[in-house]
Amino acid sequence: NYTMQARVEISILKRLNADDPQGQVPIVRLLNEFTWRKHTCLVFELLSYNIYELLKMTEFKGLSLNLVRKFAASMLSARMAFASSVRVVM
Repeated sequence: NYTMQARVEISILKRLNADDPQGQVPIVRLLNEFTWRKHTCLVFELLSYNIYELLKMTEFKGLSLNLVRKFAASMLSARMAFASSVRVVM
């Protein structure tokens, strides 16, 4: 059920955001959540381009290796933060 999954995601994001109040780890900030017409809505901080928009800007020709490395480092950093937040040994 989508509502239950949304509750799990909200719980995870709140915990990750609470564990990093200074915003040092590249994890999206959940600002609010609400229900509208039986749909759970999540409100996030406004970010820059998403990967789809970047690809669209390059006419889907790909991204530079340097940019891909930055994305990978950011995702790995977030993954490590999540693992330590839930006490997973990596």
